[in-house]
Amino acid sequence: MKNILLHVQDDPGMEARFQTALSLARDQGGHLTCLQVTPTPYFPADGPVSPETFNLFVDSVEVPARELRAALEARLNSDMVSWDWRTRNGNSAIEILREALLADVIVAATGDEAPDISAVGALVVHGHVPILAVPVTASQFDPGDPIMIAWNGTAESANSVRHSLAMMRAAASVHIVTIAEERLDFPPTDVAAYLSRHGIHAEIHERPAEPSVAEALTASARELGVSCIVMGGYGHSRYRERMFGGVTRTLLLDCPIPLLLSH
Repeated sequence: MKNILLHVQDDPGMEARFQTALSLARDQGGHLTCLQVTPTPYFPADGPVSPETFNLFVDSVEVPARELRAALEARLNSDMVSWDWRTRNGNSAIEILREALLADVIVAATGDEAPDISAVGALVVHGHVPILAVPVTASQFDPGDPIMIAWNGTAESANSVRHSLAMMRAAASVHIVTIAEERLDFPPTDVAAYLSRHGIHAEIHERPAEPSVAEALTASARELGVSCIVMGGYGHSRYRERMFGGVTRTLLLDCPIPLLLSH
């Protein structure tokens, strides 16, 4: 993962995302692109904009954005990581996807304190690169720690495995975890064989879906001491996940460990 795209926004998860992206860039010898997206100002179309209204937008959006950029650039200048800074105006998910044309991974926010969980969902479903979704509460990210694959035999799971090979090569160990709900067309032994051909040894674990699939995966990740969970995102439609719940949505809202998601 040589080209890392970091979503920059002044929100509670910015520090966790920044530290995670830096750690990944250092470990992979990669280049960090910081993308700062500011919302397009909305002003009534049926009349002139008063100076007070315009100044309010500048004070509430533009000034904090400039201050955040200055603070992060000062820290980047004292680091050995290769980086550049880009700015866009508009919808965060749309602009991130446009900028991610040549990215290997997008680092974005997740968790119930994230500014817009639907934006991460849009990145997962419509993007062509994996999303490293970092919880607001994440304290640190060590790419050398173990990695867990949440395997359910779907195309989305297979994509997440392919997209994370570089990270798995750097990990201390790799664990394939399946939840005993139903028979898989592609069992975890196939994943282990695939990884072995890439020089990666993986251990297989099967867990009961208790009390739920999402909670079983989170408990396994904590038990194994992993740095992130590699998994397919939105195997069902996002509409169905919103209506009936789903593993992806549940973990995006309430997982304390970074998720590497592919669709």
